[in-house]
Amino acid sequence: MPKSSIDSTASAVARLIEIGRKQVDDFGIACVVNVASGEYRSEFDRSIEYFTEEELEEIVGGFREAGFYTDVFVGEDSFIRWVDGGGLNHFARNRTLVYNTAQTGSAPGRKSLIPAFCQLHGISTLNANPYAVSLSRQKFHVNAILRSVGIPAPECHWYVGEGRWLADRRPPIGRIVLAKASFEAASIGLEKRSRFEFTGAEDEFLEELVAELSQPILVQEFIEGREAETPVLCQGNDVLTLDPVGISIGGEKNPGSLFLDYSRVCNDDYGFYDFAPNEQDLAHRLKAIARQVVDTLQFGGFARVDVRIRDGGEPLVTDVATSPHLVRHSAYGHRFANLGGRSAMASALVGLAVLNKNKNIVEER
Repeated sequence: MPKSSIDSTASAVARLIEIGRKQVDDFGIACVVNVASGEYRSEFDRSIEYFTEEELEEIVGGFREAGFYTDVFVGEDSFIRWVDGGGLNHFARNRTLVYNTAQTGSAPGRKSLIPAFCQLHGISTLNANPYAVSLSRQKFHVNAILRSVGIPAPECHWYVGEGRWLADRRPPIGRIVLAKASFEAASIGLEKRSRFEFTGAEDEFLEELVAELSQPILVQEFIEGREAETPVLCQGNDVLTLDPVGISIGGEKNPGSLFLDYSRVCNDDYGFYDFAPNEQDLAHRLKAIARQVVDTLQFGGFARVDVRIRDGGEPLVTDVATSPHLVRHSAYGHRFANLGGRSAMASALVGLAVLNKNKNIVEER
């Protein structure tokens, strides 16, 4: 990757940070979150996506360290009741930006409730629009859309339940596949046995997953090789991609047949490394793919595009995120460690919202 490209990216991020820092007297932040209540019970426990007290402090601390007045609302109900009770009229700043990670329950589309509520009431957010948020959590639909426009992604099949496959299409016999929850993130439902050679006799196992997760199961071609995540900052039609972040599993930068199952994610049992310095051509390609993805899916704000890379160098998009984790142990945390840390990341997020034409920042007083 040419040095001029690296410099221009750093300059663009610095500009976002500067713009964000100029908003501290005008904007306050309302963080709508779920907080984990205790230890995770099983690989089907959705509370792994909830913040621990330490992670919540990282997020809120980032905004406050950057100078933003910040209030926390635990759960969607508390925020909605606050707004309905006139809370915006008594907020400590003239204007409000909502940062949402809350997703109470198990139904598809649940994470779009607060973005949709804010859109209805003309409240500005730091997240993608409600449609993009819902779409990003439907893995089969995302995969189908990406493949339809020529973006490289693994072949996927959809087990609906009760022995039924969508369009009666199944993986080829002998293919190594990964069985994933359709509407979840953070490796919910993924365990070691989720990766297997398809023989055509797996309906009983898949039916078990349907029952445990209350949703259809994505059966995705497993890509043996490396894994990387590309942070993407989306500003209307302009897309700023940061350098891809490599994922090491079991201490291996090329994890081969290993993958991020629930146990590894739950225990932060994986690492990050700088991908670009030694493979600039591949890093450039991953950034180009990430731009195509967010342009196709019309994401906004901070997003992330995940890939697995075959040993021959072929990258395929395996997942996307519109609310990527912004804690220290994350691709964003790794990338912003050299850009000013958590306060710079919070300022950049605000700066991006202010610039983003689609956010329609509104005057509330």
